[in-house]
Amino acid sequence: MGIPWRSARAWLWKALDPHEATGEATAPELDNADAGEEVAKKDGASSPWKSSGKQIGAAKVMILGFLVILVSGARFIMSKRSRPNVTAPHLPVDDASMEHYLDDFNKAADEMKNAWESSVQPVRRAFQLHFTPSLEEGQELPQDPLAAISEHVAKMRDCEVPSASPVEARNDFAQHLQLLHSICRIVRLRLDELKWFVLVNERIKVPVPVPGYDTPYSYPALEVLEGKVEGGLTATSFLKSVGLFGGEPTQQVDERITLAS
Repeated sequence: MGIPWRSARAWLWKALDPHEATGEATAPELDNADAGEEVAKKDGASSPWKSSGKQIGAAKVMILGFLVILVSGARFIMSKRSRPNVTAPHLPVDDASMEHYLDDFNKAADEMKNAWESSVQPVRRAFQLHFTPSLEEGQELPQDPLAAISEHVAKMRDCEVPSASPVEARNDFAQHLQLLHSICRIVRLRLDELKWFVLVNERIKVPVPVPGYDTPYSYPALEVLEGKVEGGLTATSFLKSVGLFGGEPTQQVDERITLAS
């Protein structure tokens, strides 16, 4: 049976109270202790009440430390009990599921290969710059950054997992297929994004992070814009027609206005 909280609290309060611990309950006894201390000082002897006070202080520290340990341990145990048991989901490893994993993997690998082969050289270089591991200083970029992935894909396609294989082996093979499937798919998506960047640059001349297509946009001079004719009107004539254009640059200003400003 556990100790009621009120009883425990009363016990703790009593243990931490120096008057309770030494049996000193009334003020007259404290007065007697003070008088005895004065006599002891005169006689050159140490006070037993003062020594017991030091022991009580040490006991208070020990009790508080013990209480902190108890509370911390209880909170740790409660947190472990309330923590959900998170386990990695198990992939189905039956023959039909394994066949499905292989089909998805082969499709993603073929799409990655086609996306790379259909990419122009600037797109390939941009992929190397932005989506491959950084090289050491002075190290040249590889000719084919997908060589390691392609080699791994070829090895996986040569692997066979018989139906009689242990569940652990089939599960490991399925996870390996899922990992390579994700890598191939991400490579294809990144190449498609870079191709789209090139298309945007060709249409609206916006700089994109692809070598040869990253030239900063240059705005024409104001004089060129003012003299440009669209719809039979120049920019200056259009602004004047809608009343949004100021007067001539040489327009005179009242002297009183300049002085007031």
